[in-house]
Amino acid sequence: MKCRIFRKSAAFFIIFLCALALCAPARGATLASILDDFAKYQTDPLSRAEELRKEIRRIQETEEGFARQYGLKISDVLEYEFALVDLVDAYNSLYFIQNEGEVRNTFLLDDGRITALSRQNPPYPFIFYLDICEDVSNCRRELEDLRRDIDTARAKMIELREKKTAAEKSYRLLSAHSSVSAEERLKHNFELNVQKARLELCLTQLTYYEHSFNISRSQTAEVEAKLDLLDPLIKRVRANISKESGGFDYLNSFVFRHERALRDTLERLNERFKEMDDARRDDMELTPLERYCNATGRRLASDEAVYVLDMIKLWSATRLAWRSTYDLLLERTSFQENRETLELTKSLITYAETRINDANSNLQMIRAAEQEVQRRCATIAPEPTQQDEDTKNRFMRELAAQKQRYLSYIVALGAMLDQFETLQGETERALGESGADEKLQDLWAQNFGGLLNMEMWSIGDYPITLKKLLLAVLLFFAGFFVTRFASARAKKHFEKAGTLSKHSLILVQNLVFYAGVIFSFLLTLWTLRIPLTAFAFMGGAAAIAIGLGMQKLMGDMIAGILLFFQKKIRIGDEVIIGGTYGIVSEITLQNTVLICQQTRHLIIPNSKMLDSSVLNLTLNNSISRYDLEVSIDYESDVEKAMALIRTILSENKSILKTPPFRTVVSEFEDSGIQITAYFFIDLSRTIESSVKSELRLRILEAFRENGIEMPYPQVDVHMRSDGGDR
Repeated sequence: MKCRIFRKSAAFFIIFLCALALCAPARGATLASILDDFAKYQTDPLSRAEELRKEIRRIQETEEGFARQYGLKISDVLEYEFALVDLVDAYNSLYFIQNEGEVRNTFLLDDGRITALSRQNPPYPFIFYLDICEDVSNCRRELEDLRRDIDTARAKMIELREKKTAAEKSYRLLSAHSSVSAEERLKHNFELNVQKARLELCLTQLTYYEHSFNISRSQTAEVEAKLDLLDPLIKRVRANISKESGGFDYLNSFVFRHERALRDTLERLNERFKEMDDARRDDMELTPLERYCNATGRRLASDEAVYVLDMIKLWSATRLAWRSTYDLLLERTSFQENRETLELTKSLITYAETRINDANSNLQMIRAAEQEVQRRCATIAPEPTQQDEDTKNRFMRELAAQKQRYLSYIVALGAMLDQFETLQGETERALGESGADEKLQDLWAQNFGGLLNMEMWSIGDYPITLKKLLLAVLLFFAGFFVTRFASARAKKHFEKAGTLSKHSLILVQNLVFYAGVIFSFLLTLWTLRIPLTAFAFMGGAAAIAIGLGMQKLMGDMIAGILLFFQKKIRIGDEVIIGGTYGIVSEITLQNTVLICQQTRHLIIPNSKMLDSSVLNLTLNNSISRYDLEVSIDYESDVEKAMALIRTILSENKSILKTPPFRTVVSEFEDSGIQITAYFFIDLSRTIESSVKSELRLRILEAFRENGIEMPYPQVDVHMRSDGGDR
């Protein structure tokens, strides 16, 4: 019995262990073991790279079988291969960066050359100065590259550390997965290997960029130290440049030699273009490959010919850059000239950089032409003829020679850029070391002087600058204000004399003003030495304008002058024009202004004043008689009402006492008795409507205080007793 129980217990335990083994998660290598392995791989990265290449070849030979074995898609296998290839590249890069410290320490400018340069005694030839500038430029260019490398490495390290953390997390989660069945275990192990490769790639790349960061930082310190030695040297050379310009003979011969070579190249390109153009006329005798090579060669030759002309131009600019630099060092240039040189140099740098980009583009076109020729030869059926083979070989040789020429152009442009950048640096230095007085003069010249001397337009051969225009405006306005003052003084003078009316005074003032404005204009032209003949072309236009568009205006002005001499309408006169009553408030050369209904102004052209019938109520005398009608109720006291009206009339200061006013009972109306008051006022001192308004208000107030009723319309209706109207 006990044995049976023991056997059952043992069987149950064995079954449990099997089940536990089947359900246990598939575990790969731990992170600690991966890191240990990676530490070993760093000591010999090439061996690890070779192991990975063997694994890649093994998988590539059996991709489909490998996929079936692990239950994967082919794309999954290819993704794993891609990760291994990246890892191989990373280990190769790590190997080179580990051994690059020895290579990069062999810098172009070694300590021996610096020592040799420092032993040179002044005065220094200009060519020696150019050599020093080239060394400094190389150091600074290398320094910029190193600083970019440092920034790149720093950014990559931050990125890779984040990727490493994420990869470690993914590997831990994947390795600890507990629901993997026996059937999925192979696939799960494959996924672990993929994730392990990704983690190893992060570690390798991170190590690579750490090495790169440290190397670049040490190299930066070395280059900075070399620049510290070169800076005082170039300052000493700059301050002790020899005034003998014998070195320019060599520089000029250097440029002339390159220009002759370019002109020879240009001549050959023109001859080649002409040959291909002649062959194009015999197009029917050419094979398809020959037609393509001919058309492509013509286009490439044309582009290079234009490019060669630009190179000749830039070589001439290089000679100018040398001379300008030499003049700067000897302090032969002014602040303004330096500013102009700086602008020219910047444009040359931009132009040279553009030419370099164009050269690269033309190289791409040449490479595309080579590929196209190879493709066309490969597709010729059944086989290319000897003629096509000769055409292909000849064309390929021409393209190869053309590529070499473009590469030489790029090298030459690089040297030119160095000279232009040297000139730019020296110009900026000279501008920065200039005195405050020179900067102020330049500021005035740039912001004000140049603007003032800028030509706005021209009249014939005579330029009109902003300075002359501003002076003309100032002179004209000065004359304008003087004229205005003179016209006002003339008006006051005639007012004191009392010989002219208001209308005449205004007209005299306007005539003096307009005459003064015309005189100021002519004086301005004479002062600026602007010939009046320059404005002769305006005479015809002015005559046409006066004859067509300004005839109405001129008519009004002439009518205004006639009104002045006729003196039939004056300011303050009461007139009726076309049934419109008003008081004349202003008379100008063009218009007459009437005040109608106290606040409304009626503007009438002077020509219409002459053409229309005008009733002047105060032509001979400004004193005019007016009447005022008032109605009272039949029950009111008429005598009392008339007495009140007379009292009100006598108290009003605007009503004249001589001639005397009077009141009469003028009419019996249906609803009351009408009383009319007759009075006189001086229109030169008051307005009729204002006087009547004031009188009506006083009469109404007085009637209310004394119980006098004013009638209002009413109708009495009487009814008969029989219902009929009566």
